Amino acid sequence: MSDKNSMGRGFGYWLNIFANLAVVAGIIFLAVEVRQNSQMMKAQIRNELAQSAITQIELSMRPDVIAALLRGENRSAEEELLLAFWARALLRGTENSFYQYRVGLYEEEEYAGERQTLQGILGISVIREFWDQSRGEFSREYQALVDSLIAVDR
Repeated sequence: MSDKNSMGRGFGYWLNIFANLAVVAGIIFLAVEVRQNSQMMKAQIRNELAQSAITQIELSMRPDVIAALLRGENRSAEEELLLAFWARALLRGTENSFYQYRVGLYEEEEYAGERQTLQGILGISVIREFWDQSRGEFSREYQALVDSLIAVDR
């Protein structure tokens, strides 16, 4: 009878070790999956940001936007509205990039180029005027970034 008890305890012992190993293997598997998901998410965000940049470039190349920019102070009310939407789209795009950077989905090296792009955009008088009138529509962190870039230009 004692042999059966010791065999039962031996089987329980090995079953317990096997269960613990299975738990450890499951945790390792989950860690690998989370890392892969994180990398995939960063790649997806990067792709979406690239698509957004392409859309912004296409918007900036529209003949009506270019004509309105070149017209200067003799713009019609429709052209002023068009340029306000254009400015908002450009700034929202750069705000989105900044947000992705802040939450760690955009690396510092990659974001440095975005920051330079934003600084260039802020050199356009229409964008600067829009910013002065509408800065409150944007997050405080983004406002601080834009204001610091404007201060560098002065």
